[in-house]
Amino acid sequence: MENKEKPGASDPKRPVGANTARKLMLAAGAVGAAGGAVRGVQLIRCFDSEALPVGGNGLNISVWAISAVQIAAAAAVWFWLGKRGGAVSQKGRKFSEKGGIVCAVLLGLASAVCFAMSYSPFSLWGIVLGAVCFAAAAAMPSVLRGVNRGGGGAERAKLASLLPVAAMAMQLVEFYRRVSKNPTASWYASDAFACAVLVLLLFSFAGVVNGRTGVKKVLTMSFAFVSMGLTALIGRAAYLVSEIAGGSGAGVLVSDAGLECALFVFGTAAAVSAVRAAYSEKPANDKPDEEIR
Repeated sequence: MENKEKPGASDPKRPVGANTARKLMLAAGAVGAAGGAVRGVQLIRCFDSEALPVGGNGLNISVWAISAVQIAAAAAVWFWLGKRGGAVSQKGRKFSEKGGIVCAVLLGLASAVCFAMSYSPFSLWGIVLGAVCFAAAAAMPSVLRGVNRGGGGAERAKLASLLPVAAMAMQLVEFYRRVSKNPTASWYASDAFACAVLVLLLFSFAGVVNGRTGVKKVLTMSFAFVSMGLTALIGRAAYLVSEIAGGSGAGVLVSDAGLECALFVFGTAAAVSAVRAAYSEKPANDKPDEEIR
C-alpha cells in the first residue's frame, strides 16, 4: 500500500527551525527559573554573613542536582542537534543590531559596577576589568553592523567580536580570585558554571561571526546558559533583595553579587539575540540551508 504520509513528517534529519529553537529556549528558561527559586532559598537560609554553611544540606544537594540536570540537558541538546540537518538561512545571517544595543547597554552596566567597586578601596585591576567590559560593550553594535554590511568593515568587526569573549574570560578569572579563599563550593558553584558557560556562548557566537563554527554550538550554549544563568541570576537577585530588606541598603548592589547579576542579565540577552539571529524563519526564495556543523 502506498505511503501517503507527508514528506519529512517522520524524517529524523528534518532541519531545526525557529519554532524548535524557541521551544528549546523556553524549556531552558523554565528549568532555570525553577532552579533559581531553589538557589535563592539556599543562599538566604543556608549561609551566614561570612558565606559559611549553617545547615540546609538538603537544599545544597538539590542545587547540585539541578546543576547536574542542566549540564546533562545541554549535552542531550548537543547530541540531538548533531542528528538533525538544520542550518542558518540567509535571513538568519542578519544579526539584530537592536539586540546588540541592548546587550551593549547591559554589559556597560556591568562595567559601571566594576568601576564603582574599584573606587573604594582603590583597585587598578578592577578599573582595567571595567575598561575591557566597557570597550566590549561599545564595540558590540558596530560589530553587528559591520558583519551585516560586509566589505572591509566586516573584517574589523569580526576581530572586534572577540572583545566580549576576552571581557568575560577576565571576569571568570576575577570570579575565581574572589571565591578561591572560600572553602564552601555550594556558595558559588552555580555562579561559576554560569560564568564559564557565558564565555563559551560568546566564543561560539564569535565563531559564527567569523565563519568558524555552526549554529549547533550557538543553540547548545544558549540553551545551557539560559538554564544555568537564570538559576544563578534569580538566586543572586533573591539574595540581594533579602540583604536590602534586612537593612543593608541599596549600596549592596555595588558588590560581587550585583556585578554577577548584571553579567547574567547581559548573558541572557546575548543568548536570546544569538538564537534569534541564527534561527530565523526561512524566506521562500532563500538559498538552500548549509549543513549544520
